[in-house]
Amino acid sequence: MLELHGGPETSYDEVAAVLSKVLERDIEHVTVGADDFTGALTGMGVSQVLAEALVELSEAIASGHVRHREPRSEANTTPTDFAAFAKEVFRPALLGAQQG
Repeated sequence: MLELHGGPETSYDEVAAVLSKVLERDIEHVTVGADDFTGALTGMGVSQVLAEALVELSEAIASGHVRHREPRSEANTTPTDFAAFAKEVFRPALLGAQQG
């Protein structure tokens, strides 16, 4: 099994800046508490159990308890950075949703 890494590490603020540019929208990274996150997820139709699990996962990633098992190397790092991924995936998906 090979654990894959994406492009360079990207902060949430950097992701928001890239998405703002690629999607031509003002996107801001906002940190919310666990209760608000759970409420937002369940408000979108996610079950309470799954919402709580996603909040737990998010907190574990942010705290460093969940991280890559293998160090980044040339063999396990994809050449696509987040900006390219956003242009190739997010932008077409958004445009398609707006047209449909």
